[in-house]
Amino acid sequence: MIQVTPVILCGGSGTRLWLLSRTRFPKQSGSLMGAAGQTSKDGKADYITNYRNFKYYETLYELFAKQYELARVDESREGAVIQVLDAAQPPESKSKPKKALIAIIATLASGFALLLFVFVRQALRNGSQDEETAKKLAAIRAGWKRAIGKA
Repeated sequence: MIQVTPVILCGGSGTRLWLLSRTRFPKQSGSLMGAAGQTSKDGKADYITNYRNFKYYETLYELFAKQYELARVDESREGAVIQVLDAAQPPESKSKPKKALIAIIATLASGFALLLFVFVRQALRNGSQDEETAKKLAAIRAGWKRAIGKA
């Protein structure tokens, strides 16, 4: 069986935040085997576990770093994702919206609405001169006022 001797390679005066580091008891003075201030009584097992975890994460980091570099190289080789097949050209004639047709339709519609308004207003004025029609119009106005809620 191989004997593993843990060694702490560090310096300093013990002023940084570290589990085993104190001003009066710097980390380089501490023993790995049951020294005061350690988290477990078996420091050797703790060290071996931590060293194994360190090597595991170091290997993972190296693998991920290689994959990342390969992905960057592949991405730089691919170039642009979008390719322009044909250059855009302006159309020869405009297709939509047809502004002239819209203007003509709007003018005719507003003229029709105005003509309808004039005819209805003239009919109401002429109807109020006849007594029978005036009563009918008064009944219609009263019905509208009740429906709106002004009565």
